[in-house]
Amino acid sequence: MIVTTQEQTYPVWSPRIVKYNNTKHHQVVPMSTIERAIDYIRRESPREIIENERKKVWNILPFDFGVRYRTWKHARSHPAEALADPLKLLRVDPSDIEGGTRFNRTRNVGEIVDGDWDLERSDPTQTPIYQGLHSRFVDEESWENTEYWDLALEKIETNGQVFGYNSLEEFREHRLPYLENLYRSIVEEGYRTQDELDPSERDEKRHRRYPKRHQVTHEVGVNIARDGTLLPNSGIHRLSIARIADLEEIPVLVIVRHEKW
Repeated sequence: MIVTTQEQTYPVWSPRIVKYNNTKHHQVVPMSTIERAIDYIRRESPREIIENERKKVWNILPFDFGVRYRTWKHARSHPAEALADPLKLLRVDPSDIEGGTRFNRTRNVGEIVDGDWDLERSDPTQTPIYQGLHSRFVDEESWENTEYWDLALEKIETNGQVFGYNSLEEFREHRLPYLENLYRSIVEEGYRTQDELDPSERDEKRHRRYPKRHQVTHEVGVNIARDGTLLPNSGIHRLSIARIADLEEIPVLVIVRHEKW
């Protein structure tokens, strides 16, 4: 369908300002597929577009299918070592978790991996995240005077984003209050699993794209080294707060374990 005016002929699928009898009118009509795509590109940064589309692809295949396939595969090749339930949470002392190599918590959960990835160790209390949270919650420094803020500045300058936020203003407005509430909740009400959390207690910016079936992978994730040492994989903020709060134990999810363990 075409609308003809005194000025020009326009397709109906494109919103325009047209004239009828020399009077301007807004014509509200549906956007075409091309226009929606252009609008999407204008609204989102390239990094956000890539992340959005990547997660859409992940969600095409059922999450449980991938986990069950990996469990079946490892049970065939390592019948005595394969985990019976790779999504089962363990309870461990957070101070027993050392630093090490990290894997993708969604794609690699339940994997048995060989190699030297477990030999690189570090002190998790020496990271900018731990030191920054300690400065804020124990030393009562302002956020701007912490290592965490310095880390945010560095990430914005080098990567154009920090923990899912594209500006320091957005980071300050949303991320920092979330961490304040998270610390207060853990100290005053105890540590809760992702399944026990109210949706309002999650960081909407970082977690909004993950479906409910992926919640378990947002627990503190650990990897098991060949000597049985627990190495942190994901959930570093929660792990750091648990150590700062001197909790005796927290629930963790094993993401990867070494073949020789």
